[in-house]
Amino acid sequence: MYGGERIRVNLSELNDAAWKMERAAVQIRMELLKLGSCVKRSENYWTGAAGEGYRKKYLKDECALRAQAYKFQEYARLLRNMAQMYEQREKELAELASALGAVKIRTAD
Repeated sequence: MYGGERIRVNLSELNDAAWKMERAAVQIRMELLKLGSCVKRSENYWTGAAGEGYRKKYLKDECALRAQAYKFQEYARLLRNMAQMYEQREKELAELASALGAVKIRTAD
């Protein structure tokens, strides 16, 4: 539950979301590399205090974006781990229920 809302997803959705986040993070990092190349090529155009300010601002923003991309990758890894844990627990419960001859009882949500 998130706040007052219940979020329902299946394992496939968790895995899909994780891979999408991972691809987005990789794309962000690739774009940052391209942008870094452009900034390097334009270094000679910006001189003095203006150039220093420009480079300082770029480096600050670039570091923040890079950190966010790494967080996305970490979140993706955590989502995949959660999906694997849920899948493993479902298998274990199914095996246990089968071994005990348990009757499946549906509960109200």
